[in-house]
Amino acid sequence: NVNLPDQADCDAHGIDYQPCVLPGDVTTRQRRHGDFMWRQFYNMVRVGAQGIYISMFDEYNEGNQIAKTAETLADVPANSGMLALDEDGTACSADYYLRLTGDGGRMLKGQIPLTATRPTPP
Repeated sequence: NVNLPDQADCDAHGIDYQPCVLPGDVTTRQRRHGDFMWRQFYNMVRVGAQGIYISMFDEYNEGNQIAKTAETLADVPANSGMLALDEDGTACSADYYLRLTGDGGRMLKGQIPLTATRPTPP
């Protein structure tokens, strides 16, 4: 309900639309082992975005990091309050969000088909 009008406005003014995609906040358990981020990639490609801005590579504990991240709670400092990639019960490799971002880029470029189901295994 937001991106379609944004894309239409950009198209009407000859401007490339480049929305932001982010992995989601670990502490509020948004990520759902990549489904949250993939849905954003899918939606942006589906509306015709010409580019995608990936939110902060290394902004830790704010929901944006795609850099290598702690896989399990055992990899997190004790009593830090931080969660790891397996917080939702699904194990993910430390580089998972980097790989997911790569697949999102390939979908944007038409190198893999538009799909609502993320092709990247955790």
